[in-house]
Amino acid sequence: MNFINFIIEYQVLKKIPRAGWLSCSVPLNEVKTVALHTLDTVIISMVISDLFKSNGHAVDCEKVLRIALIHDLPETRIGDVALPNKKYFNGKENLKKFEENVISDILVECDAPREYMELWKGKGEGIEGKIVDVSDLFSILFEQVELRNRGFKGDELDDICKKVMDELSGLCKDYEFLMEIIGEFKEKFKFKNSTKIKNYL
Repeated sequence: MNFINFIIEYQVLKKIPRAGWLSCSVPLNEVKTVALHTLDTVIISMVISDLFKSNGHAVDCEKVLRIALIHDLPETRIGDVALPNKKYFNGKENLKKFEENVISDILVECDAPREYMELWKGKGEGIEGKIVDVSDLFSILFEQVELRNRGFKGDELDDICKKVMDELSGLCKDYEFLMEIIGEFKEKFKFKNSTKIKNYL
């Protein structure tokens, strides 16, 4: 494996802004990078993995963290695709194909193990992939909290919040302990400066 090339590639994530927040009129200097979002997702994945284990589920924690660490790697070359822009890819599955082509190129150029592709594909698959999906969505919600605490508001933020909460609730519905966390989140963060979702959360 070409260690140096792979790390140089990965470090690009430190420079790429979270485009979804730019589409919500949040200034560039107020937006997290993709790398910071990835870190949030990894930390949340670690904690949620432990919650699954304490509730009697068998979880490969190393696999969870490795999936979480690599899940945004294609964004080094195509950037973070904002929610409003995803429609131009004709659906999530089409975007996934673009991302797969990108990560395939990266891994070939870096002579990286084939296992990395399987890890990337593992997001959303099995209990480990589901944990990363859930953690990714929780990361978005906590980014919402940060932005709203800094005074940002608007319909675009509300739309993202509602979409993420709906998706998260769907993923968590079979796990009572996760639904409890969602309930706690809703209770703690009312997003009072929001008009559209004030009765939703």
